[in-house]
Amino acid sequence: MAFTRAQFRNFTRELEVGTRGLTGPAASRRLAAMARAHIAEVERQQAARSGGVVPDHTTTVDGRVGAAPELVRPDGVILIAWHYLTEAVIRTVTYLEENGPERKGGWKASITTFVDDAAVPRTARLPPSATEAVVVVRADYARRLEVGKRDSGGPFVLQVPMHFVEQAAVALRPALRPLGWEPRFTYVDVPDAFALSVEATRRRRFGRRGIVTERSQRRVAGGRDVESQVRYPAIVIRPIRAARS
Repeated sequence: MAFTRAQFRNFTRELEVGTRGLTGPAASRRLAAMARAHIAEVERQQAARSGGVVPDHTTTVDGRVGAAPELVRPDGVILIAWHYLTEAVIRTVTYLEENGPERKGGWKASITTFVDDAAVPRTARLPPSATEAVVVVRADYARRLEVGKRDSGGPFVLQVPMHFVEQAAVALRPALRPLGWEPRFTYVDVPDAFALSVEATRRRRFGRRGIVTERSQRRVAGGRDVESQVRYPAIVIRPIRAARS
C-alpha cells in the first residue's frame, strides 16, 4: 500500500517557535526546550493510547542525525521522527495470541518475531533503525490451519476458521496503518521440530524480501546429511510508502 503526499501529511506535524527578540543562545535554548516538551507530550499521549507502549524516536538537528536538541542553531531546525514498529509487532502478536486456537499453550509459545536476522522477545523494544519485522506462527498445526483439510473435506482445526493467519493480517490493517505500517500475509521457511532441537547446527538468515529462512542438517542412515525445512504462515510488517503524487 502507498499513500499520496496529501495523505502522508497526516503523519507529519510542524511547530514554529517564536524567537524574535532573543539572543542566539537564548533562541537555541527555547527551540530545544520546545522540542523536549513536544517529545515528552507525544510519549505521554501515545503511551496512554497504546496501553503503555512508548514509541521510539530519532532526532535530527540541523541535518545531524542523533544530535541533542540543545545543539540547534538559533535559526535551525529540529526534526523528530517517530517509530511505531515496536507497537505494531506487539499488536500483531497479541492479536494472534488472543484470537488463535489455544488449548495447552502450544499456539502462543510458537509465535516468534524476527527482526534484523534475529528472534526477539514478544515485548522487546525494537531498534529505531529496524524497517521490517516478521511474526511467524510455528505451531505444528499452523500450516494445516491455513490450507489443510481432512479427507472428509472439513478443516483440521475447528476453533478458528481456515486461513486464520491470512485473515489476521487483514484484520490488523486498521490498527497498524495509522502507525505507518502495513501487515502482509506470507509463508516462511523454518526447520521442523527435529531441526529446531539441534541448536548447534542451526543458522538463520534474512532474505532480501524479508523472508526468514532457517536450515539445519541432520544425518540419516548411511551418514547422509539432509536438510529439514518446513514452511509456516507469517505476517510481514513493513512501512507504508509515500506515493509520488
